[in-house]
Amino acid sequence: MTSGPIEIPRRLWGALNAVMALLVVGYGAAFTVLVVGLGTDHGETVAQDWLWPWGLGALGGLATALLAGRHDRRYLPWTAPLALAGACAFTGVNLDLGPLPALLAVLVAVSVVWHASTGRHAERRAPRHALLTGVLATVVALSVVGAAAGHVVVGSRTTPEYDAMRTDPLASDRLPGLTVRFDWSKDNTTPFGMASPAQVSRSWIITDGATTTEKIVELAALAAHHGWARGPDPTYCGWRKQVEGHPLCLVIRPGTDAGEVLVEIRGD
Repeated sequence: MTSGPIEIPRRLWGALNAVMALLVVGYGAAFTVLVVGLGTDHGETVAQDWLWPWGLGALGGLATALLAGRHDRRYLPWTAPLALAGACAFTGVNLDLGPLPALLAVLVAVSVVWHASTGRHAERRAPRHALLTGVLATVVALSVVGAAAGHVVVGSRTTPEYDAMRTDPLASDRLPGLTVRFDWSKDNTTPFGMASPAQVSRSWIITDGATTTEKIVELAALAAHHGWARGPDPTYCGWRKQVEGHPLCLVIRPGTDAGEVLVEIRGD
């Protein structure tokens, strides 16, 4: 007579856990996909800033699976998927949302473990269907992680054109009598399918007392010394050069403020 009233609340509790887990993980997963999809700028791997919340979340998912698996063996085949779910859930920690995403994930994890501890499966083996679905989910989880890792590794490699730009002396982060004010340098990117070309672009502040005109003349002489030839358009391609087969354009011009010089290298 007592089994019926207990079984129904447990099923509802389990369903509620599943719904809450899907909401928390799904919310974080949406941002995770966005971070991984746009998290590579060749030489600048933005995704690395997210490794610490992903690591914490994965450890939390792993702990949840192992603790729940002590009471209910059906959770053990889901260890890898739960670790991935934890990583997705903790993505929100790095989104200036405060501790709320992590708190919700922890509450769901505690509820899952508590739900498992109140069951009657401690001495049972995982059913065959639970084992098969767990193995399938593990294969999917590892495939997702592998694909994401491969995307970041491949996408973070610099392109030959950007390497050619950065090796030029005018692309150095130290030029005579100048201090970097802003740096907009980046490799080729295609955010949302829109191509953005590589460039080495910096704003410099004159520190040796020279005027802007004098500094531009000095930089022009430096460019000529390092193999740059005069280009057709001082605004967009004041100097031309080929580096390892890559045609490049150099622009040296005054900045918007007094005592400021802009030096920019782009593809020709």
